[in-house]
Amino acid sequence: MAKKILLIDDSQPILESLSMVLEYAGYETRCFNSGTMALEELGKTDYDLLITDICMPVMDGFEIIRKCKLIKAALPIIMITGNREMNRLRIEQELKENAFACIDKPFDVWKLLSVVNSAVGR
Repeated sequence: MAKKILLIDDSQPILESLSMVLEYAGYETRCFNSGTMALEELGKTDYDLLITDICMPVMDGFEIIRKCKLIKAALPIIMITGNREMNRLRIEQELKENAFACIDKPFDVWKLLSVVNSAVGR
């Protein structure tokens, strides 16, 4: 059975790229451009991994991570960001407390797959 990954990013091209790469690697993905809708889905379905962008309107990735941990505390989370320096301290804190890894955009396909495989124990 394929591992399920929940993807959250406000950029449709990024979501499509992530989904395409991960599905080609044998994962099942579900994409959302809104943290609110993704968290509703997370409460209904079991996922093996959550990948979220950091900088998004309405609900940023840090808030998504906090709310996700209230729903599924053990779920591994990978953050993706186009501007690591802008959020460096908060990213470091999340890596210590809640997140498995942080990947920079544009992402390297092989690095992404390596981190995802590690996060889901594959």
